[in-house]
Amino acid sequence: MEKNLWLLPTDKPSRLYLSDYGKELNLGDYPLRNYITGQNIYITNDEEIKDCWVLNTNTNEVYFIEGYYGIQPIAKKIILTTDVKLIKDGVQAIDDEFLEWFVKNPSCEVVEIIKTAPIRPFGSLYKIIIPKEEPKQDEIMERFIANAKQQETLEEFSERLQEEIQYGASKSDIIDNLNKWQQEQDKNKYSLNDLKEAFAMGRTNATIKDFNTKFKNK
Repeated sequence: MEKNLWLLPTDKPSRLYLSDYGKELNLGDYPLRNYITGQNIYITNDEEIKDCWVLNTNTNEVYFIEGYYGIQPIAKKIILTTDVKLIKDGVQAIDDEFLEWFVKNPSCEVVEIIKTAPIRPFGSLYKIIIPKEEPKQDEIMERFIANAKQQETLEEFSERLQEEIQYGASKSDIIDNLNKWQQEQDKNKYSLNDLKEAFAMGRTNATIKDFNTKFKNK
C-alpha cells in the first residue's frame, strides 16, 4: 500500500503536538506555547475528487477543490482528519482509539481503511483498522529457542517447526504451540547454538534426514 497518512504541522490548536525538547508526539488538550508545535493527521485515499478537501502529496498543501476532477495522481481526497476546520466542514474525525495508538507509533505512514454504511449526509463513514504489532524476526527466533529448550527432543522440535512453516502457519500460531509444548516437558538436551541452527534449517525447508545427519551425534 502507498502512503495514505500524513502528519503535518499546524499553527492552530490541536490535540496532537510535538515537544520541541524531546520531539515526542503527544496527545492531549494543551495550549500552544513556544516549545510546542501542533500537528494534524490527514488520511487520504484514491476516490474521485468532487467538491472535497484534498492533500497535495508533492507540496503537502491542504485545500478545497470545487467541482468534479475524477481521480488525480497527486491531489488525494482527505477522508479522515484531526483538523478542526475540515471536521467542521464535514470531513470525518479520527477517533481517540487510533490517536492513542498513533502517538506510540508515530512513524506509521500507511493504514488500512474500510468503508461502512453511508450514515451521514456528506459521505460514507470510514473505519481505521489499527495495525497489529508483530514481533520482530529476532524476537520470534528467541521465543522459539527459549520455549523449545525446555520441551521435546531437537529432532521432534525441528520436525514440527518445519511442518508448521510448510503449511503456512502464522507466527502467532507457531509461538502458541511452542508455549503449549513448554508445559509438557522440562528438557535441556541441546545447546543454544543447536537450536539456532535448527531454526535456520526449518526456515529453509530442510528435510528430516538433514536434521538427523546434522544432529545425530548430539
